[in-house]
Amino acid sequence: MKLSLIVFAGLFLAGCTGSPTDDGPLTPLSLDVTSGDAQETLVGYRLPTEVIFQVRDLQGRPVEGVAVAITAPVTGSFTHVSSQVTDALGVVAVEWRLGLAIGAQSLNASLIDYPTVATAAQATGLASPVIALDGEQDVMCAVYLDGRVGCWEFDGVSTKPILSMTDASRQFTGLAIAHNAEWDITGCGPTQTDRVWCFDYVRATRSFSNWREVGGSYTALTGLDGSHAEPRSIPPHFCGIDSEGSAWCWGSNELGVLGDGTTTARDDARPVLGHARFTQMSVGDQHVCAVEAAGAAWCWGANSYGELGHPLSLVSSAQPVTVASASKFAGVRTIGFHASCGLERTGQLWCWGSTWHNGQGDHSLTNQANHAPQAVPGMTSVAVFGYFALATYAFNAQGVGAWWGSQGFLESILHLPYPTRDPLPFEEYVGGAPSDFICGRHSASAGVICMHATALTGLLPAHSLRNHPYGLGVPFPPE
Repeated sequence: MKLSLIVFAGLFLAGCTGSPTDDGPLTPLSLDVTSGDAQETLVGYRLPTEVIFQVRDLQGRPVEGVAVAITAPVTGSFTHVSSQVTDALGVVAVEWRLGLAIGAQSLNASLIDYPTVATAAQATGLASPVIALDGEQDVMCAVYLDGRVGCWEFDGVSTKPILSMTDASRQFTGLAIAHNAEWDITGCGPTQTDRVWCFDYVRATRSFSNWREVGGSYTALTGLDGSHAEPRSIPPHFCGIDSEGSAWCWGSNELGVLGDGTTTARDDARPVLGHARFTQMSVGDQHVCAVEAAGAAWCWGANSYGELGHPLSLVSSAQPVTVASASKFAGVRTIGFHASCGLERTGQLWCWGSTWHNGQGDHSLTNQANHAPQAVPGMTSVAVFGYFALATYAFNAQGVGAWWGSQGFLESILHLPYPTRDPLPFEEYVGGAPSDFICGRHSASAGVICMHATALTGLLPAHSLRNHPYGLGVPFPPE
């Protein structure tokens, strides 16, 4: 009898206190945010500390082994887990990268077996301070509101980008980057003093070095662009436009790519010959193209495949020549090594030079020359266009687009535009189309989003960066 009373008393106490019994674990009655609430950071950034949720029973004791569902509803948000089981302390720790909305955002948690038991952590997304950016293959650099430059690498599959920043001694207002001979990055940009400064970004150490001012009598250059090419034994070259529309260039000068009438390399910026006044320009490996306010396109440098818009009898030109076209262009780009494209004001895209880039349906693997601008089929309402590897891509204002050419594998050349897998999450494009990247904004945020162009095709890598934890947001979260 005495033993029975003890057992009964033990069971009674177990039922009252929620201690473990043969019927199961403690009954979870509360879910609370115990740490990491009310943080703030830039949109697209991880919060500085994890958000901690804790499950407790009636007596306030932690409950282990409870499944907690985690959701972050704002577009672009990411958490490293969508559900997790509480540990011995009744805790679930969540890394939260904020989404695209400026202002209040929430991270929701609920018990999977008790869905009415729920709570939410709050955070504030701050406007991104990025004012300019450029990309070159797997490296991007950005100029921040305080004038500093930050660069990072991204392999598109597994590596978390690590952001390296300059100090604030030089107040940059723009930026262009290009590969140098060591597979590292050379960057140049105008500063608040209206002088252009350049630097080298060393990838192995993620550091900045070799700072130098670009000499010359130029004033207030804007719209800078650098040569987009594989590393070679020669340094890169850069060009910019002054307030009167004159183009200035410096760096290597193979085949007259600086447009100063010579093939002599220049450390100082020199004006491009001629009286044309440009509104936009694009610098390629061996040629440069620019557009006037009236819509005429001009190119100079190599003409190996007709990329200057002239017959091959013109081997090269060390000064601008007009592209033979009646179209009025809103913008131009050098594409790959030996092609050019221009966006007509109507939205029609035209290309000339290497036939790998013209989208004309020539199914031969032979890279042929075509100096006459050709309308790319189906590309009639283009808002932004660019290239990566040996491929060209174009998108309309709704983010729907196509690509053609090759991603470096000649057997996979697409000779007609091929639709991209998904519409881009952009409502406004930013920075034109840096090589290998495409960037824009969403109406819910002032933060800039960038995607690596290989993700647009669905071939390399096999998944969209929009589904990758670090595929969205500029700047990417630093370590």
